[in-house]
Amino acid sequence: MKLNYVVFILFISFLFSACNSEKNRLPENGMDKFLGKYVSEGYFRHSDGYDWISVLISKKDDNTVYISVKSRSDKKKPTCTFDGEGIMVERNTLKSVFNEKVILFDLEDEILKVFMEKEKDGNLLYFFCSGGATLEGRYKKIDEK
Repeated sequence: MKLNYVVFILFISFLFSACNSEKNRLPENGMDKFLGKYVSEGYFRHSDGYDWISVLISKKDDNTVYISVKSRSDKKKPTCTFDGEGIMVERNTLKSVFNEKVILFDLEDEILKVFMEKEKDGNLLYFFCSGGATLEGRYKKIDEK
């Protein structure tokens, strides 16, 4: 009788922990919400000659996305370029690794924030740009037609 009671308690404990971990699991196809094009503030004034940067996120497979960052190239030589892959590490965060350093892409209300996991590595985001520009910043999602 005691053995059945112990087995029952273990079974209930297992079910409870399985249900609890279900809440923490990443949503299936959760990366789909990241897909699209994001642009810096200058994009909305590009006809006035402002520089701008775009971040294009496209699907590679169910677990990985391509991340392509390019700056304006219609009237000027591009000042920023980055191409990499990203994986989802939290519900609203993608990570990409470059030279063993983690670049994060955090999405909230259609605003993509790009920054380094470790603040001390922030200078890396200048590496991809020239003229003192950086990839770090906020980018708004746009609908392209």
